Amino acid sequence: MDATVGTASDEEAGLPYLSESILAIDVKDRSTLGCSVFCTTDGVLKIGADISMAGEDVVEQFLSYAQPTTILVSRRVPESTFAFIEKHAGRIIKVTLRLVSPSDFSHTFACEELSSLDTHGICSFRTTSSANVDGQCVKSSIQALQEHDRQEPQCMKLVRCSSLIDLDNISSLSCADQSNIINKIIDRIVPVSLTLVGDMINRAINFNETKSQQYCSVMPGVDTELDALKRQYDGMSSFLTAVVNRVAEDLPVWARQYIQSCVFLPQLGFLTVVEQESQLGNDIFNGGSVNDNSWKKSFTHNGTAYYKNRHMEDLDRYYGDMYSKISDKEVEVMQKLASNVIVHEKALLEAADLCGEFDALLALAIGAAKYDWHAPQMTAANVIHIKGGRHPLQELLVPSFVPNDCFIGDEGMAPGRGTQALVLTGPNQSGKSVYIKQVAVIVYLAHIGSFVPAEAALIGTVDKILTRMPSRESVSRIGSTFALDLKQVFQAMKYSTSRSLVLMDEFGNGTAADGGAGMFTAMLDYFLSPATAIPKLLVATHFHEVFSHGYLNQHKQLSLMHMEVVA
Repeated sequence: MDATVGTASDEEAGLPYLSESILAIDVKDRSTLGCSVFCTTDGVLKIGADISMAGEDVVEQFLSYAQPTTILVSRRVPESTFAFIEKHAGRIIKVTLRLVSPSDFSHTFACEELSSLDTHGICSFRTTSSANVDGQCVKSSIQALQEHDRQEPQCMKLVRCSSLIDLDNISSLSCADQSNIINKIIDRIVPVSLTLVGDMINRAINFNETKSQQYCSVMPGVDTELDALKRQYDGMSSFLTAVVNRVAEDLPVWARQYIQSCVFLPQLGFLTVVEQESQLGNDIFNGGSVNDNSWKKSFTHNGTAYYKNRHMEDLDRYYGDMYSKISDKEVEVMQKLASNVIVHEKALLEAADLCGEFDALLALAIGAAKYDWHAPQMTAANVIHIKGGRHPLQELLVPSFVPNDCFIGDEGMAPGRGTQALVLTGPNQSGKSVYIKQVAVIVYLAHIGSFVPAEAALIGTVDKILTRMPSRESVSRIGSTFALDLKQVFQAMKYSTSRSLVLMDEFGNGTAADGGAGMFTAMLDYFLSPATAIPKLLVATHFHEVFSHGYLNQHKQLSLMHMEVVA
């Protein structure tokens, strides 16, 4: 399928563009091959028809046709096919070859994205096959694809889309989803607006001075009045040297030796600096006057006194508070810049959202490659099966980290292992809290489409992750820590379902030992009772007596594990 949008290209706008050709390949049922190609040169997404029993000859045709710079290959692709693609990529210098998790080739999500494409003007759709890679073009008018005046339900969009695209091409449509974020960045970021905003900011702000002075400084040439004030302020040193000589001329010869300098201080104006010890026996520097020039002390600092006199007051009236004037003018310039930038608010927010999404995906990808994360397998079954799971942060803080397995879920997935609640006991610092947290982190990462810190993971869909973790003591918190713990447990009981994951860490520790053990037992008994939808439970506790006396033996879905410290 081609989806071309009738908007001005970067080339027409006079801006350079990066030519990329992205080829995505997936295989379903070990034999049905799907392929999609996206090229930034023409902004066209081509979705090929699924090809049964496809061999290396078909793959070679796609590679020859696409001339890709990036090849995304599903891990479902047979080793022989991947070796052929890898050999082809090795013959070309600038080709990036990436293995992608099968879960990222989502047919459902691809259909949603394609049906929500913002198409303007005439759109064309191509279907490709092994016999004719260039394909056949089918045109559709604007009226056939979009109506600007009314919103359509998603099902109607899919119906209209499927009249032009074969949505049953599961392999090929799944491949189309792989270039989704790249398509968004290319289609929705407006380079002209970003360039204009960047140019305005670079012309207005002096980043070197801003960094050194710790406040926003304006570039020369932006405001002539501001430039004049800055020249006066920068030349103040030589000017004040001349002022000192004039002040000394009004004083007796014996008093001139005590005059050190004249300074300009923001908010205070111009001041004469005098040695503080000279005021002890001389009225001139203590409210006295010479030639109608009265002296008034403003303040003292480090053995010197700062005075106002007639010369300083004249300078204040003539020059005013230059520093404040400069600050006010710079604020005016910044407000004008902000008004000009806000015109491009929509383009900036769009770019920020897309770049943030891309940055998050890139960070997850880099982290997965660096720390040996693996692709999880998502399933509709109510199960969590993790092999060799690790805590992504804790393993970076300790010299050695011992991976652990976890199995919680329906008995049908593993006969004899129908565990819904996993209770952990063990000594302090043995890793109980880290274990239950790492399971929650792995489940969360799997749900957002990330690789996970585990050798393998089969994750069933979860609707909520509810927790009761130890709370920090704080005088600013309303209510006691124990009351907060009870509130968290109540919310977990009220809102959990059979698809929820509930974490309980040391519940009952905030009260008397007998009372805490009783509440802990009651909490587990409630969650595991047949009258409730039993969630997946991960619990850490020190109440060994609950299990040694067999208070919960009637619950067959409860499993007990003991954590040990491995040297």
